[in-house]
Amino acid sequence: MRLAKGTRAKVVRPFTSQDRLGDVFEVAECDSESITLSRCYSDSNSYLHEHTYTMPTDEFGVFFEIIGMEEPEKTSDDRVITLSLSEDELDALWAKSTSFEHFKKKLKLAAKKKDKPPKGKRQWTPWTTHPLTGFTYSVSHPTGKSAKVKVESCGFVGIASCNPEDVWDLDLGIELAAARAEEKRARFLATKAADNYLEKMDDLHFIMNRIYGRVGK
Repeated sequence: MRLAKGTRAKVVRPFTSQDRLGDVFEVAECDSESITLSRCYSDSNSYLHEHTYTMPTDEFGVFFEIIGMEEPEKTSDDRVITLSLSEDELDALWAKSTSFEHFKKKLKLAAKKKDKPPKGKRQWTPWTTHPLTGFTYSVSHPTGKSAKVKVESCGFVGIASCNPEDVWDLDLGIELAAARAEEKRARFLATKAADNYLEKMDDLHFIMNRIYGRVGK
């Protein structure tokens, strides 16, 4: 494991009796054998004399947890990226980085992705048979979003949407979705027929070549 200079980590297990849980250190040097960390006074709860630790790299994860990377330039909206990454994830980011600045950019992108709220999965009703048309359909009608209805026909599914500002008409939506399902089916059959036609033509050419080849001999 190799950590970039400036990587910030907090104490999760005191390395000495003078350490406190939550004290923040910064990587000063790191190679495959050892890692040197210096205390960050601005973030530590302990204000004892300056500490600089050097330990075997493979023991880092026992005493420290990586919390992120401080932005290089102090500004009015300066902040610290507090992103929890495993050592393997951090190694992967560092391996793909071409420089220290590139590594920090990757950390920021990872932080944005982690902070981004997950998209809610659209919920659908159980498949139901329409009493008049006989189509099998399902509806998704979330609040504030476009309503949708999907229809299954001969193994193909068509979907119709309704803008939230429009009037919801289930029967019209089913007809439209069914037409789209049938369109998919028709395209599939047409493509299959075309493929069969080309295959038969190839067979015919092969047979004709054999026949005319014998006549020529």
